[in-house]
Amino acid sequence: MTTAKKTTSSKKAEDAATESIKAAQETVQKAVETSKENIEKAVKASTETVQKNIEKTVELSKKQMEDATKSYDDAVAFSKENFDAVMAAGNAAVKAAETVNSEVIAAAKKAVEGNVEAMKSLMAAKSPADFFEIQASLMKSRYDDMVAESTRINEVATKASGEVIEPLKARYEAVAEKLNLPLAG
Repeated sequence: MTTAKKTTSSKKAEDAATESIKAAQETVQKAVETSKENIEKAVKASTETVQKNIEKTVELSKKQMEDATKSYDDAVAFSKENFDAVMAAGNAAVKAAETVNSEVIAAAKKAVEGNVEAMKSLMAAKSPADFFEIQASLMKSRYDDMVAESTRINEVATKASGEVIEPLKARYEAVAEKLNLPLAG
């Protein structure tokens, strides 16, 4: 009878440990999904920022073109300079999108690799307590990594936005000076 109680008790402990591991795995999976969602949100926000800046660039170019048509003698030279500025901004926008996308892809790849290593660490746990200690450490590390990557991607996108606007701003300032228009502060 004592053997039967020990077997039942061992079975219950084993079942409890299995449930604990399943719960921990679900928690890790949810954390991975949350990290993925946060990265996707950061990418979307960066993309929207670039899109808004491109729209602002187009609006500014249209305004410059309307002002340029007032002076027929300068129209040809003026149009060429505007075109060059728009092309420079367009090229900068393409480069910015490529840079942001490559940063996002690199961050996602790093996250996937980290997740694989995390799963290996979790599976190597010798006890539930060890498992949860490893899990807590991994969750903190993943969160810190996500914040750092999001910040870095945001900085890259912000810098890229400035590079897109710069040729148009320089062009506007040249036109404003030539046509005695007020300069933006």
